[in-house]
Amino acid sequence: MAVYKDDRRTSLAKQIDLVVAMDRERLVRHDLGNLSFKNAEDDIDRLRRLMLRLRCCDFDRLAENRFQDCNRFVSAVNALFNRMQGFSPAAASGTPVAERNQIVEQCQRSVNESNDRLLIPFAIAGPTLQDTDQEIRLLLESAKSFSSTQLCSKQASTECSRNISAICARC
Repeated sequence: MAVYKDDRRTSLAKQIDLVVAMDRERLVRHDLGNLSFKNAEDDIDRLRRLMLRLRCCDFDRLAENRFQDCNRFVSAVNALFNRMQGFSPAAASGTPVAERNQIVEQCQRSVNESNDRLLIPFAIAGPTLQDTDQEIRLLLESAKSFSSTQLCSKQASTECSRNISAICARC
C-alpha cells in the first residue's frame, strides 16, 4: 500500500483495500434465491473495477475537493456493499422485495455517479503509462530473477542426487 502525506489519504487507501477484498459471491448473494442481487451483478462488477482503479491512484496528487469526491464515493460503495452482505429478508423493515430493489437502485446510482465523481481524479491521480511500464519491468525482472534462482536450485538438487546415486552404486 502507498504511503501518503496525511492520515486521511492513508485511511482512504485502507478503506479501498477493504472494499476490494470483499467476496463477490457474498455481494451477489445467490443464497437468497429470488431475492439475490443477481440483477445488479454487472453494477457490482463495475464498482469493484472502479475500486481497483482507485487503488492505483496517488491521492497526494489530488486537490482537497477531488480527494473528498473520492472519499465520499468509496464510503458510499463500502456502505452499499455492507448493506448487500447484511441484507436479510426476515429483518427487512418493509417488504423484502422492495428493500432489495432499493439496494439495487442505489447500486445503479453509484455506478452512474462514478463518472461525475471520479473522472477528474482518475485523470489527475491515475498511474501514467510510464509508471505502469516501470512496474511491469520490475515485475518481469523479479520473475526472471526468481525463476533463475529456482533453476539453479533444481540443478544443484539434481547434481546432489547424482552424487548420492554414485556413492550408493560403489557400496
